[in-house]
Amino acid sequence: MNGVNSDTNLTLALHWPHMITVSNRIYVHPEYHAAFEARFHARPRQVDDRPGFLCSYILKPTVQDEPFIVLTLWESREAFEVETAMVVDPLAL
Repeated sequence: MNGVNSDTNLTLALHWPHMITVSNRIYVHPEYHAAFEARFHARPRQVDDRPGFLCSYILKPTVQDEPFIVLTLWESREAFEVETAMVVDPLAL
């Protein structure tokens, strides 16, 4: 989780009507789960200061051979589309 606190909850509530959630499913061999999580949490966080970005989450698989799910929340579809035209490295999210 990317530091969700009361300020983040208020931000999410204010943007709720137009907010979108983007989901990426990433399959990782079980022996690399810990390394993948560590890399996600140590990512550069370049997107955190981008206009329209709200927060991100990583959901661990609970069943073998299922993917990690990386969620990013955006103020609007337009904000997400502007950002995806710029971001190339998914781990920068």
